[in-house]
Amino acid sequence: MTILLLLALTIPCETPSIHFDRIDVNHCHRPDGTLVFTQLIFWRWSPYSRRFISYGYVMLRDKQQRPVCCGERHSVIVNHDGKRWRVTSDCVIETWTVGDPEAEDRKRYPEFRRDWE
Repeated sequence: MTILLLLALTIPCETPSIHFDRIDVNHCHRPDGTLVFTQLIFWRWSPYSRRFISYGYVMLRDKQQRPVCCGERHSVIVNHDGKRWRVTSDCVIETWTVGDPEAEDRKRYPEFRRDWE
């Protein structure tokens, strides 16, 4: 039984991957300029709407969690909805905003339509 447990612990688990057109490192501020939080927002281009649509976000608590360049793509490991994901993107942008652009986009494109599976 112990051998089976050790084997189960040493078998690598594959992290599912998902690709987005753009990852936004967004620093959200109050009107007085105070930083409220920093988040990663995941965007896909919609040819129908002719704009980027947000497919979710994760709070950025650690600089280690920032996307890194891997050849022609950028990559980051995140936890989204209780699952670990490898997210890749064609580009990464960094924005400083007053207000939350992901929350604004959620009004137009609700969360139930943002499927990562």
